[in-house]
Amino acid sequence: MLQQKSNIIIATSYLGNIHHFFYLLNSEGIVYDDMERYQKQTYRNRCQILGANGVQNLTIPVEAKNHTAIRDVKISYATQWQKQHWGAMLAGYNHSPYFEYYRDYFEPFYSKNYQYLWDFNMELEEVILDLLDEQIKLDFTSRIDSMEEAKDLRKYITPKKPLTDDAFTQKPYRQMLFSKGQFMPNLSIVDLLFNQGTESYLYLK
Repeated sequence: MLQQKSNIIIATSYLGNIHHFFYLLNSEGIVYDDMERYQKQTYRNRCQILGANGVQNLTIPVEAKNHTAIRDVKISYATQWQKQHWGAMLAGYNHSPYFEYYRDYFEPFYSKNYQYLWDFNMELEEVILDLLDEQIKLDFTSRIDSMEEAKDLRKYITPKKPLTDDAFTQKPYRQMLFSKGQFMPNLSIVDLLFNQGTESYLYLK
């Protein structure tokens, strides 16, 4: 765990993983980079949940190039990704202990069309923080230069490399579905919420 609360700079993410929310709940100052350039194959438009066959990647299709500012990245509705993602949630978590308790908070995001990825992600983030009963003041890019000794997580929390973080130690919790009977760590925050419910806050702290 963190020895003391520090400042962090973090990227937006789609249903961020447990590592992402660990830092949100255990940091002093939090700045989201809303002016960074979009990067492919990151958690900005991807999350990982647990399905019957193991870890499942859910990716939001976007209309963007690598130089597009993250605030300007548009969501593509050329495919029925919302139906596919919600169907995956139902298949993976419908029988988990807390899915019925939380489903009404998440289901609307898979029927309403958002133009921009940023707005979709940040509204989801606010819902999740409310469910975790955590009141966090979120700042944005304009304050990055004034952040003293901030830990920059923009390229650190990524699916491209294994997680190595002495501050973050994840203990197994009961998951409804297992990949060959093995605990799957650091999935999307929804895996924790649907399986642990109100205990999720204490788990992250």
